Parts: sequence; C-alpha cells; structure tokens
Amino acid sequence: MGELYAAMGSIEQARHCYRLALAGTWKSKIVRLKVAHTYMQEKDYDVAFKYYNDLYNESSRVTDVNIIIGSMLGLGRIYLARNDLKNALAMAEGSLVHSARWGNTRQNKRDGYGLLTAIYEAAGNDRKALEYHKLYEAMKDSVVSDNFKRTLFGFQQEAAA
Repeated sequence: MGELYAAMGSIEQARHCYRLALAGTWKSKIVRLKVAHTYMQEKDYDVAFKYYNDLYNESSRVTDVNIIIGSMLGLGRIYLARNDLKNALAMAEGSLVHSARWGNTRQNKRDGYGLLTAIYEAAGNDRKALEYHKLYEAMKDSVVSDNFKRTLFGFQQEAAA
C-alpha cells in the first residue's frame, strides 16, 4: 500500500503504511529503504541521508545487495541535490559495480544510468550525459519488457488454473 500512496504523491499516507509495517518488523531493511524514499520525495535530505547511510552501513556487513544498491542510489541522489558531484558519482558508479558483480536487476542498472545522466548534466559534460542517457533508455525499455512478460505470464497461469 505504501508504494501506491507514494506513487500518487500521498507521502504521509505512504509513510503511515510503512510505519505500520515497521511495527511488527522494525528491523526490516526494505521497509526502511522505502521510508527513506518518502523523505527523498519531500526533499528532506537530512532525514533521508540518515536512513540511506544507516542501511548502507548495515547491509555492507552482510552483503545485502539490493539494499546496498538502493542505499547507494539514494545517497547519490542526495549528493547530487547538494551539488556534491564527486560523492554522487562515486555512489552511482558503485551501484553499477555491485549490479554487475552480483547479477542484479535491470531496474537497478537503469536507475544507476539515470543517476549518472543527471550527474554528468550537472557537471556540464553533455557527451557523457548523452552516453548514459542512451544506456538508461535501453535499460528502461528492457525493464518495461520484463514487466510486460511477467504480467502476461501471470495471466497465462491464471487462465490455465
């Protein structure tokens, strides 16, 4: 439910759903990552930074790759918003290294390429920004195709049952 509210821009309702989820599983990294995303949407970078940074440090110790990558992308976006391009670039590139090393999802790669596009645009490097934008678009199309295939497979499974 929280994701739905967040997508509709109802941040407080999204956060309420996440708080309810945390009540039973207060250590849940995925829920805390989603809470961090809501603070990012509100541009409350200080609170979002605390969530992302804590998650990054916790997850690095146990190699929780999806949380590491999500945290790195979040931290990269905060650094970009603060015009700290050096750290933003380190986080974006690091997220792609983890994605490649662990065979992670196309969605994470897409988000990494999107962040690199924004970083290079902010740095005034149009050539690199275009290079990463092309990779972002190609990966975006793959993600849409994967989602469509999953949905189609689900319909086929229901029809067969």
